[in-house]
Amino acid sequence: KFIMSLPEEDTIIHLDFHTANVMIDDQGVCRTVDWTTAFRGNRAIEVAMMKHFFSEAELFAEASAAQNWFYDKVRRIVGHYYFKEYNNLMPIEDSEVDKYRLLALVFRRSWDLVTEREILDNHIKDLIKKYGID
Repeated sequence: KFIMSLPEEDTIIHLDFHTANVMIDDQGVCRTVDWTTAFRGNRAIEVAMMKHFFSEAELFAEASAAQNWFYDKVRRIVGHYYFKEYNNLMPIEDSEVDKYRLLALVFRRSWDLVTEREILDNHIKDLIKKYGID
């Protein structure tokens, strides 16, 4: 019922949009690559996934704790400015994004990244309770 209650949309969603999937050629043309997770839907799910990437997603499994601490601080700063600019260009309410957060996290959980399992499971359980999903 919860998924069916969400509005249908016709926007192309990438769902794995991060710096490694953005390429800039010699002429400065920017292109997005790796469209294997793309589908059609509401852009709020893309924003929800980006919020996860900029806050809790696995960084570099091979990096030391100190390196990951540093990378985490940098990504949070970059994320702050990313969302500020995103909202200037295409405003979206946090309440709209929050509705799609469960879907984004369930999708991310399907990737079965060992370092993210516990945090994703906890967030998913909390959102299931929040929305009263059986």
